[in-house]
Amino acid sequence: MRLCRSALVCFFLFSGLIGLQAGSLDNWTLRTSGTTNDLFGVAYGNGIFVAVGTNGITLTSADSLAWTSRASGTTNDLNGIAFGDGSFVAVGDLGTILTSADGVTWTPRASGFPSSYHTIAHANGLFLAAGFGGTIATSTNAVAWTLHSAGITNALHSVDYANGVYVAAGFRGGMVTSADAVAWTNRNSGVSATLYATAYGNGAFVTAGFQGTMIASPDGLTWSGRNSSSTNSLRSAINLNGTFVVTGFRGTILSSSDGVLWTNRVSGTTNALRAIAVGSTNLVVVGHRGTIVQTALVPAPRLENPRWVGNNSSFSFISYSEATYTIEYKDTLTAPSWTFLRTALGTGGIISISDANAISRSRFYRARAE
Repeated sequence: MRLCRSALVCFFLFSGLIGLQAGSLDNWTLRTSGTTNDLFGVAYGNGIFVAVGTNGITLTSADSLAWTSRASGTTNDLNGIAFGDGSFVAVGDLGTILTSADGVTWTPRASGFPSSYHTIAHANGLFLAAGFGGTIATSTNAVAWTLHSAGITNALHSVDYANGVYVAAGFRGGMVTSADAVAWTNRNSGVSATLYATAYGNGAFVTAGFQGTMIASPDGLTWSGRNSSSTNSLRSAINLNGTFVVTGFRGTILSSSDGVLWTNRVSGTTNALRAIAVGSTNLVVVGHRGTIVQTALVPAPRLENPRWVGNNSSFSFISYSEATYTIEYKDTLTAPSWTFLRTALGTGGIISISDANAISRSRFYRARAE
């Protein structure tokens, strides 16, 4: 939101839809799933979470706290799930593709693929399922699917899209990219470990894999190694409002604000954590033996009562929770990075910010919940 009193003094408050509670990544609650089946995927959409796993197990939850078993109509392992354009799409062994609007009633779809799909994503208006032998299937409606070859024989375990490029990665460091999800180009990942998860944020792709392998790229084309601070296999990744969150075996949860320095978090479980999803108020991770852990999110700060006091620029925002907020600014929106101004401890109410150095100049602000 941009607010201008004159051509010289402007305010711009940037924020995402949701953020992490202070300490929430070390404050996970174990939830009862009602199953001992391994859970390999989880997604959020239409106000519900849906988790899938071995033997066709399917669970739903409206609040991430209480979970209900659903009939998927298959006993094949379901290895991944995504939500897009009003539909959940689950993929699995023997070319299985299922679709559902509510996670309760499922319809099988013909994929034309006899082997296993390992992952599914919805990005840039397209569903992409990737799996054995470098096969990638695409669909605009989750009903009709087209098979493509990535040009490698490596099984693919992750697929993502950002900044005009699709990125898929998998067995023994296999990496391919595409501008259209049809023609794929082999890339050098620089590693031989299997890669399982990719996320984009803060101007970079981050891909994680076997025995704590971590690599990063600004464009998906050129990759360099990162130290994840873990030797456990890393299986899922997201970027939430500027924070990377990665999960893995032995209850591993890692976080990073830049994809370079990583912090180990306390998950409260030693079971493998295979997939992660963001809801409207909760972050959910699922894994082996029916493990489900959950932590709370906080709405992003909202601008309130912008004003000017004497020569000092001043504005307020509603903090919603007792999170710690980082206040940053730019003198021009084309500046390459944000500059730290101060931190502020939320009280669940209004926080006022003053900046005496903004006299007679444009300045743009953002507040981020840490």
